[in-house]
Amino acid sequence: MSDIGISYSAQTAPSPLGAKVALSLSGAGAGVTVQATVRSVDTCVVTLTPSGSVDQQILSGIAWPLAQTIGLILPPIIVGAVMTNYAFTGPTITTPAVSIQGEQVALRLDNPSLTTHDGMLMVQGKLGVA
Repeated sequence: MSDIGISYSAQTAPSPLGAKVALSLSGAGAGVTVQATVRSVDTCVVTLTPSGSVDQQILSGIAWPLAQTIGLILPPIIVGAVMTNYAFTGPTITTPAVSIQGEQVALRLDNPSLTTHDGMLMVQGKLGVA
């Protein structure tokens, strides 16, 4: 005999969920690291729909009112307590070493800054030789 549990599929509204993230750069020269901090996440609601096998859908349907209440209450708590001001380190941008007429030349990125170009995020700086 197998276990029977409840099963839901979850969707957020609105979808996709919007967020504001502050980006900064640390380091210079051969390696610049992108750092991000979540400043805010849009208000959302999680809608849970019974899913799974017929037995799971029946049990999930019985618990559905409780699941919908959790879907309304839990997102603001998670967003406020966990996500806001959550910081993480992104990729490190490295400059390559190149060979010019058999000599190795190391490049570096001086005065890196974040800007945009054609609607995309861009790291900009002066390319120097190390």
